[in-house]
Amino acid sequence: MITFHSVDSDGNKVIFSENYTRKDNIIIFNDKTSPNTQIELTINDDNSVLFCRRGEINMFLPLSLGEKKIGHYSNKMGLEFNMEVLTTKLNISSNKISIEYELAVENVKQHHKLWLLINWCLIILKILEKNVYFK
Repeated sequence: MITFHSVDSDGNKVIFSENYTRKDNIIIFNDKTSPNTQIELTINDDNSVLFCRRGEINMFLPLSLGEKKIGHYSNKMGLEFNMEVLTTKLNISSNKISIEYELAVENVKQHHKLWLLINWCLIILKILEKNVYFK
């Protein structure tokens, strides 16, 4: 079981738990926020992460601590754009991935926090739902 938790600078929150599969350095699970969409996290040897959504929404976010990268977003309605991604925090352990990053599209910036808790019991989800955040 994996618990996905995301918060952006506007206060939008997403929390869900889902079964996942792991193939070497890739974690794959269904995105409960978008039908027919999977999330893939590739953890590279240099501790960078490639965050991808594939399906109804397609998103490519290269996350490398302290580096600006170019990401991409598209959906089935035809919306498509590139964005600048700056990763400000990136911690990876065997059961938790914690990432903070800033997205910039046409000079509009938004800060995001993302936590992935792997194989944690569902009580953690209840704690997160009460706005207790891990740092």
